[in-house]
Amino acid sequence: MKKHMARLVALCLTMGLLCAVLPAARAEDYVVASGRCGDGLIWRLFNVGELIISGEGAMTDFTAYYYAPWFVRCEAVTTVTIEKGVTSIGRYAFSCCSNLSLISIPSSVTSIGDDAFKSCASLALITIPVSVASIGERAFSGCTAMSSVIICGASTIGNEAFDGCTSLSSVILPDTVISIGDRAFRACSNLTSITIGVCVASIGACAFEGCSALTGVNYKGSQAQWDSITIGEGNEALLSGSGFQYSGTGEPPAADQPGDLNHDGAVNMKDAVLLMRYIAGGYGVVLS
Repeated sequence: MKKHMARLVALCLTMGLLCAVLPAARAEDYVVASGRCGDGLIWRLFNVGELIISGEGAMTDFTAYYYAPWFVRCEAVTTVTIEKGVTSIGRYAFSCCSNLSLISIPSSVTSIGDDAFKSCASLALITIPVSVASIGERAFSGCTAMSSVIICGASTIGNEAFDGCTSLSSVILPDTVISIGDRAFRACSNLTSITIGVCVASIGACAFEGCSALTGVNYKGSQAQWDSITIGEGNEALLSGSGFQYSGTGEPPAADQPGDLNHDGAVNMKDAVLLMRYIAGGYGVVLS
């Protein structure tokens, strides 16, 4: 009996020491709401503010932001995780989710719908994977906290896609981009530099209107190629920048180099930063 008591005391002491050393375990996450958001997709909102979209196929295109099934709880959404298998982000999907700050987009997504993240005022960083072919109209319009956007793919940037992103300071457009829509970066008042890929064929009207801080424009092609681009009116901020430079030779863009994680044609510190962000947590960062 004494031996059993001694063992019990020793076990209690051991457990006490473990509780003192180890951090308190987080209460188990649980689902507070769920449903469908496409023929093959389900959504689950957890008590910790994470919204997970999973399944196979395209997300529903909603006709207004308040028709998104999670909208009644949108103020609780702080993180959105879209799992691999989802092929599109629907129209108005996360519009007006004012506390959304982290978003993870997998390489299976090929399109971001119109107004998808409009007025997500807390969203500070997003990485758009190379699989995405199109960024819809007003997709990130009014994301006033967005200071960094990494676009790894996309051929079209829709009208007003980043309109009013007043914290955005620099943008690198990859060589996949063919067209920049009307008012795409209008009123990005803190935008100081932009890199434009060599495949751009058209820049819409007022695409950079109100970008009063824009001084550095790097075009990755030759002057002859730049002169062939159709540029709409209202882009004086783009055309009159004192730091305009041509960095290309007129040759077609080369294939990605090993380590070129942001697909900008060079392996440099920007790729290292992207890798470090991925290792640190992965939210908002997709390597492809």
